[in-house]
Amino acid sequence: MAALDVFEKEPLPPESDLWRLENVMVTPHISSGMPSYMDLAVDPFCDNLWRYLAGEPLRNVVDVRWGY
Repeated sequence: MAALDVFEKEPLPPESDLWRLENVMVTPHISSGMPSYMDLAVDPFCDNLWRYLAGEPLRNVVDVRWGY
């Protein structure tokens, strides 16, 4: 199963084959709208802020070669 919420063209066009695949769940690109988002996002953000200010390596850094 794949859960996808980011696409090259948004919103995902109705004619996309992804809508018809049984092993794909398409969700809107709005994960920050969930009620617990701030609870989940604030701690990692603050941790990285302190790391940045201290000159330490950041966590969860995007590898631009891989795209995530």
